[in-house]
Amino acid sequence: MMKLNAIKYWYGFILMLGVMSFVACTDDNEDTEAPVLEVSPTTLNFTAEGTVEEGSQSYFEIIANRKWTITVQDEKDWVTLSKTEGEGNAKIEVSVPAGTTDEAKVDIQISNKTGALLSKTVTIKRGMGSEPIETVVIYQESLGTTAVSEKTPVKDFTGWDKQGTGVANVTYTGSSEKMDVRAKSSGGYEGASGGNAFFFGTGPASLIINKIALTSEQTKLKLTFGANSYVYDTKDNSFDESKFPVYLSADGTNWKQLTYTRNKGDEQSPNWVLATANFTLKNAVSELYIKFAPTTASLFSLDDIVLVTGIGGTEIDLAGGSTEPGEATPITITELVDLAKANTTQVEIDATADRYFEAVVQADVNAGNYTQRNLALAVEGATDAKQGITLYGDQVEPSTLNLTKGDKVKVTLYKSLAKVVNYSGLYEVTGAQGSTWCKIEKIGTAEITPIVLTDLSNLADYQGTTVTINNVTSPTESKIWGAESAQEFTVNGTKLNVFCKSVGDFATTAYQANTTGNITGLITVYKNAVQIVPRTIADVADFTSSNPYISRVEPAMLTFPLTGGEQEVTVIGANLEGKTLNVSGISNPVFAEVNGNIVKVKVEGATASGTQTLTISVDGGNSQDVTINIVDESAAPTISLDFTNDEIFPTDFPSGSADAKKTEEDNPDKYTFNGYTLKIHSAGGYYKNAGYLMLKNAKCYIEFPVINGKKLVKVVASNSSTTSTALSMAIQDTNGAIVTGGESQKWSTQNSSYTYILTGTSVDTAYRIVQTSSKNAQISKLDLYYE
Repeated sequence: MMKLNAIKYWYGFILMLGVMSFVACTDDNEDTEAPVLEVSPTTLNFTAEGTVEEGSQSYFEIIANRKWTITVQDEKDWVTLSKTEGEGNAKIEVSVPAGTTDEAKVDIQISNKTGALLSKTVTIKRGMGSEPIETVVIYQESLGTTAVSEKTPVKDFTGWDKQGTGVANVTYTGSSEKMDVRAKSSGGYEGASGGNAFFFGTGPASLIINKIALTSEQTKLKLTFGANSYVYDTKDNSFDESKFPVYLSADGTNWKQLTYTRNKGDEQSPNWVLATANFTLKNAVSELYIKFAPTTASLFSLDDIVLVTGIGGTEIDLAGGSTEPGEATPITITELVDLAKANTTQVEIDATADRYFEAVVQADVNAGNYTQRNLALAVEGATDAKQGITLYGDQVEPSTLNLTKGDKVKVTLYKSLAKVVNYSGLYEVTGAQGSTWCKIEKIGTAEITPIVLTDLSNLADYQGTTVTINNVTSPTESKIWGAESAQEFTVNGTKLNVFCKSVGDFATTAYQANTTGNITGLITVYKNAVQIVPRTIADVADFTSSNPYISRVEPAMLTFPLTGGEQEVTVIGANLEGKTLNVSGISNPVFAEVNGNIVKVKVEGATASGTQTLTISVDGGNSQDVTINIVDESAAPTISLDFTNDEIFPTDFPSGSADAKKTEEDNPDKYTFNGYTLKIHSAGGYYKNAGYLMLKNAKCYIEFPVINGKKLVKVVASNSSTTSTALSMAIQDTNGAIVTGGESQKWSTQNSSYTYILTGTSVDTAYRIVQTSSKNAQISKLDLYYE
């Protein structure tokens, strides 16, 4: 048995040797020696004109003992090689045409039937010089590698992975809710991060990377990004760069398009490409904005955006530059008005062509009585209705554009991006936030001759134009022009709203009561109510009063503890210089004395809570009242909410201005703080920040809880150390009526508390604290007293 097994092993060994010999013979002995591949030199330098740099040469040599092939990476077709395949030693001539600065990599590889054996790389440089270039990562964003659980709008995404020397102030602007971050694995290029990617949904969707910081030396740059073109169940998803334009800007308003090249992805991810742009800034800029604005919706994704110092390339001048429009065709303001008037939702002006018109700026921006983000334009020499219109948005803010009354401009409206709408009676030309929907060029100046009107029946159609209205009568009470709301004048018994902001001369000049004269100004519309907006005080000269007038007192309410104290009231008005102020209406323990336009109020020896009214008057003029509250502060608040304690905020409360949440009119959001439900409404947005709850813009409010069987009798509200001194707040019921004792107070001192003693409240009724000014409310604490 052992002998038989030995024979079997012997025959098996002979058979194995035979097989090995057969296999070795099948490769024609090409592996009988070790593979050799040497390439010299590994760098060739050419000038931008395509000639060889001094000290370099136009060829490289190959020493090899196998067949070899040569490929050019990233399809840099400007490189021409004398051979791309061969065997053994060879000399490869390289030629390049004149062109912009660029770099190409050439791979040389030897292989046999089993696969690649060795490879070498030669770098071809055009217009770069022979010195090595240090690469500095200025900005890099991969959106993190942890996939989001659901599609997240850019404004709500928090998983940013910003890296680089210039990212300290970088923010992101998505054009709409459809510009989002979603789980999407990138590929097709080296270093693809996977995880998440930007997706450009319903168009026009765009993404702006704001405020990448650059140094003065960083002008030669390289931008790379991964991009994907894909629609489900579509055979051809090849990436078309003409549908995915990229723009650069130094200010976020004026843009220049950037050209780039791309590879063709790889076998595993053929729809993901790597795009590369080498460029040189003609002038150094301190900040760089990058915008991705595909022209086709729901097609493109974006990931792995990287900006580094580089070799430079195509020169780009961002100084005042802007993206040139296509072949624009004219459009009249009257056509725009008719289109806007007929549409209460935004509609495109033209989906196929840019449109343009010329007009004259109507508002006197320098005088300040205009609405920000509104650019009122009218036909030069306008004489009739529907010859003026308003442009609305951040990019048309006239102060940013250095435009004011009488400047003549050319406005180009970009196809599919510029829209019109009848917004509560105001005929607007606008576009999506973050979208560059127009270009405005100053082309001269022009005189504005107001249109004289006597018939006010179609006054709304004159919006955007400057008019003069005759036979206007002022109200029965004299007031300062600058007011919180429009003031009601009349024309032959018909109401005429006159709106003046508290700026410049309008803040310190009063009008005479029961006076008839002419008013000149810009016609506009606010919430379907037509207004005339004087440009300067000269537009209302017929009504200027020389009588002393107290427009307001600050604050209009003072609160003292039983222990007393001293506070000051400032009297503000017109023509008060040299006039005597008088005080009346108060009694012990309240005392007051006048020093110029300051009234000092003291409380001494109070024994019980109570309220008094201090009347401040001016000789030959009017008077204003100040409410004096004396409060026994020993009682604790029923509800105390300290917003400086971040832990009391619900987990779903928006955090920081980038995540500010808006609510629809009369549809507030509900949140629970320390077990009590508050309703918060803000059309401008609300959020928490370090030490306060922010309400943005006018008419925002916090609605207080209802406690069964009790009524709200006192509110103590505190502001933060950064609150604007122009903020005013009042206590209202849910119908918007101000509660007795809840009259508007101006929060004129930062980091202070303001007390409202309420006598007009009811049991089991909701009340709210409301902004009555246009400034941000930063509320740090609320103490609510019920009884």
